[in-house]
Amino acid sequence: MDGCENEKYEDSNNEILEIIIDKILYHQRILLESYINFFTDSYKAIFRARIQKGGRIAIPETEREALNLRDGELVRVIVMKESK
Repeated sequence: MDGCENEKYEDSNNEILEIIIDKILYHQRILLESYINFFTDSYKAIFRARIQKGGRIAIPETEREALNLRDGELVRVIVMKESK
């Protein structure tokens, strides 16, 4: 491979790396925004729940009342398996 071909190969690799880095930065920004929205939102509750038949999880009455949640309202759920 001569010098000219080597430069074209390096330019191609640099373009690919730039695309990959742009995608990584984009996804990091989205993830960071999600974390910021979650931790700065004043309407949230954290509680333990057991998965019931059919995959159902109940929001405890105390949390429903504190957040003024009513039947049929949409909520965002983040699930993390708890270690035993």
